Amino acid sequence: MLSSSQSSSSPLALGDLGYFYAVLQITGFIGGGAMLFWLLKDAIYCDECSIDLKRCTIQERYTSEPLRTLQQKLQVFKNKLKTEPPIAAISYHAKEMGTTKAVDTHLRTRVIVHKCDRCGVSHLQCDTERSISNKYWSGLPLTRIIHWYKPENSHNDLDRSK
Repeated sequence: MLSSSQSSSSPLALGDLGYFYAVLQITGFIGGGAMLFWLLKDAIYCDECSIDLKRCTIQERYTSEPLRTLQQKLQVFKNKLKTEPPIAAISYHAKEMGTTKAVDTHLRTRVIVHKCDRCGVSHLQCDTERSISNKYWSGLPLTRIIHWYKPENSHNDLDRSK
């Protein structure tokens, strides 16, 4: 027969392990929820079809021009989106915003187009970033351009915001 000191120490150790396991489960649940939030927070969503838009185009250009010059070019890009079909603005970006290689540059512009497979609505986003190091870039505030359009009505903005 076991003494009272042996029988009481065994359940206590198992109880401590149970508490540790419960804290581990709670921490995993919170961590998983946070990771899911970070993955989905920037997902672009079609309100009409209730599906995520798929990325169909990405274009990056690098430059070492002064920021003021790049901002003037971004204004031209924005005006082209308002007055011409989006392909004209994308072509302007390809020709005027810099090179395709990040050699000795400190600024990058990136145009990403997402499209809904069902209704054809497209979302164009242009971001400007500054180089922090050889591999890392940081977004510049107030330089994001967002434009929603449909292919058959590609020179008119849709009333949507991010």
